[in-house]
Amino acid sequence: MFVFRFLLAFIRLIWVILCTFVCGSGIVIESLFKGKSYDIGFKYAGLWARSICWGIGFEVVIKGQKPDLRAIIMPNHRSYADIFVFMAQNPASFVAKAELRKWPLIGYCAEAAGTIFVNRSSNESRKQTLFEMKKRLEKGFSVTIFPEGTTFLGPSVKDFKMGSFKLAAEGNIPIVPAAIDYAKAGDAWVGKEYFVPHFFRVFGHWKTKVTIAFGEVINSNDATFLHDNAKAFIANSLKEMQESGK
Repeated sequence: MFVFRFLLAFIRLIWVILCTFVCGSGIVIESLFKGKSYDIGFKYAGLWARSICWGIGFEVVIKGQKPDLRAIIMPNHRSYADIFVFMAQNPASFVAKAELRKWPLIGYCAEAAGTIFVNRSSNESRKQTLFEMKKRLEKGFSVTIFPEGTTFLGPSVKDFKMGSFKLAAEGNIPIVPAAIDYAKAGDAWVGKEYFVPHFFRVFGHWKTKVTIAFGEVINSNDATFLHDNAKAFIANSLKEMQESGK
């Protein structure tokens, strides 16, 4: 059994690398001929995420209505794999750590797909992040941000950072809260565990079940109202998932 799981995870890791290379190359080549655009980036990012979700055995259950409007999508954060799952459902600009920009090919492709890079230790960078989010939204693109700021094992959520809620309130931008959880708590990626050991541990199983619950659109010029309602929806949804066994 161990050998089977190791081989399955190894094949899937190769699949992730292959998908990343093919879709990344697609962005680079098409951008050379047509010029950089978020439309190109989102097209390949969506294909990349859907291909990876299929290849690594994700079984995704969706509750509620996927957002189909310009909005800030605010999920809790369990794992790096959350990005695959959300990008596969609704291509959008993500807010990510600044170090990602320096990664060969991945950094270029992430930037092409509208990723907003933030250095969380810099107040100026955080201000610039809010400005970039506003630009994406004004151009008609959604933005996905994890308001916890980092992954969290749960079972509920960490405190949410207020910055994106203030932006939404000031710009009268709708937000869509979303709860994500894995059928097995051990599938989360938290603490100091390295990527490869986690990948082999989780994706050596045939299926990995993950559930997303999308909330109703919330509009308000009161950041605290947005924060409290989004957090309440996510916390309650996670509780329901865990009580029902996802």
